[in-house]
Amino acid sequence: MSGAPGSNPALYIDEERLARLLQWAAIASHSEEEDDYLRRELNSQLDEMVVRVLDPGLDEALGKVTPATYGIDLLPHCAPLREDVVEPWHDVDGLLDNAPRTQDRYFVVPVKNHQEL
Repeated sequence: MSGAPGSNPALYIDEERLARLLQWAAIASHSEEEDDYLRRELNSQLDEMVVRVLDPGLDEALGKVTPATYGIDLLPHCAPLREDVVEPWHDVDGLLDNAPRTQDRYFVVPVKNHQEL
């Protein structure tokens, strides 16, 4: 288990907490590499939330920072917008073949009782 960055281990997601979060969210753990990635992402988001709670003036202070780079406006002829067109999926059965459970040609997803959480 890797050490928790920062001084408060209660604000860090370790392997055990990640396993509980995955269970609560009904997300299946696939590999150690994916778990490491998810743990890093969750810790990054948690750090950002904690900083914003502890320093409510952060957003205002960051708004005064001049960006180091600037975006370039694209002219419509460089990147024309495409029309949104609905196209039916022709191989619905092939798609449903990959689903763990189906019923009447719909995906069946597990229902978690909020009290179990």
